[in-house]
Amino acid sequence: MDAERATDRGCEALTMRERECLRLVRDHHSSKEIARLLGVSITSVDTYVRRALFKLGVNDRFVAAKLFDQWERGPAVAQPSLSAPSVPVLAGVGERGWRLPPLAELNLAQRLVLILVGAVIGAVAFGALLTALAAL
Repeated sequence: MDAERATDRGCEALTMRERECLRLVRDHHSSKEIARLLGVSITSVDTYVRRALFKLGVNDRFVAAKLFDQWERGPAVAQPSLSAPSVPVLAGVGERGWRLPPLAELNLAQRLVLILVGAVIGAVAFGALLTALAAL
């Protein structure tokens, strides 16, 4: 209950810019994308996020975004676990293309699959490069 009150106090202390940045972090935007969307510098975005982390008492921007999102939605919404990934390995095709969730949100199996897929893609690309060089 004390942690809940601390989160409430931290969320209430957030400025509008800090809240905007956390909403965009929640939507998996990078600092560069957030800066472009808000019309501020990347340094400003990082400062807003860092201040929000301090106010919420966490060290991870995605955890802060989840805490703020839960607080903003209110107690009527079921509280998802902060440790469980809420996004599949590949979130799907949207207007911005394929997006991966933050690596901190992936469990061990998802990370291993991601490594395996990367290794396969790397091997295929290397094979194509060798084939092209052999054709010269």
